[in-house]
Amino acid sequence: KEGYVNRWSEIYVTNAGTRATTISITYYPLSGGAGYSGGNYLLQPNIQRLFSPGSGVPDGVYSAIVTNSENQPLAAVVLEGEGSGANNWPAMYNAFSSGGTTLLGPLIKKNYVGNTTGITLMNIGSSTANFEAKYYDMSGNKQGNTVSASIPANAPYVLYNPSEIPDGFLGSVRITSSQPLVGQMSEGNGSGGLRLMSNLFPAPPVGSATIIHLPIWYDNYTTGGSWMSGVNVQNAGTGINNITATWFNQNGYLILTRTATLANTNDSHNFYELPELNNFIGSVVIESTSNKPIVAVSNVRN
Repeated sequence: KEGYVNRWSEIYVTNAGTRATTISITYYPLSGGAGYSGGNYLLQPNIQRLFSPGSGVPDGVYSAIVTNSENQPLAAVVLEGEGSGANNWPAMYNAFSSGGTTLLGPLIKKNYVGNTTGITLMNIGSSTANFEAKYYDMSGNKQGNTVSASIPANAPYVLYNPSEIPDGFLGSVRITSSQPLVGQMSEGNGSGGLRLMSNLFPAPPVGSATIIHLPIWYDNYTTGGSWMSGVNVQNAGTGINNITATWFNQNGYLILTRTATLANTNDSHNFYELPELNNFIGSVVIESTSNKPIVAVSNVRN
């Protein structure tokens, strides 16, 4: 975003390779077509640089493609916030190196307890992408009507508060497309505050796994505030998918195990505010004991 509803984006890029390379960024508008150049910058190995659209890019919503001259591996994250310094209500998501023709979103809301999830898709294919988005409740039952639209090559597409699904919705989404896409989820509340940003996940075999590791988990953790974690796990496989979640403290000791059954394809389950954990900080391992793929998104709040 560049000055869009007083929100701005910055891209932090690190050269993860072994030799210097020139970084180039191109920003593409919603309408597609020719993009705006973000300049070219020489980046030494292990060095990070902040990129932002700048005065040459009109206010609006964009996608961005980051390339480099020496084909070196890059690492990148996108920071979004209010104001040109992205300082207020900041949130961050990972950049993408590839996409898929099926994307999964494990945690989607529409006016659920005042929170709504927006989705931004990017067509990384070579021609127009025709896509469908189907929304499912926590039990894997399809809700509302299918959302259908098209996206020009390289362009972004904003899917926000679609009329096809009911208010109060809580669940997941499955997006299928004629061209490969990448996608990002943003959750905000009614007052405009951004709470969460995360990636959409390519469907198996690319973006899912049978074991997921969450490096940080808070439960009623009171140091420096009152910290809580939550996670939504979505069945990326077919049929019944049994999962086990195990919490470990910072010394690596097993503290708690919980099980759940994802009864249907697209079924999801939420682990949140566990009474057995008090003033807890540690990690979580979520595993499919059915050896079927799962995806998950976790958030932390104070």
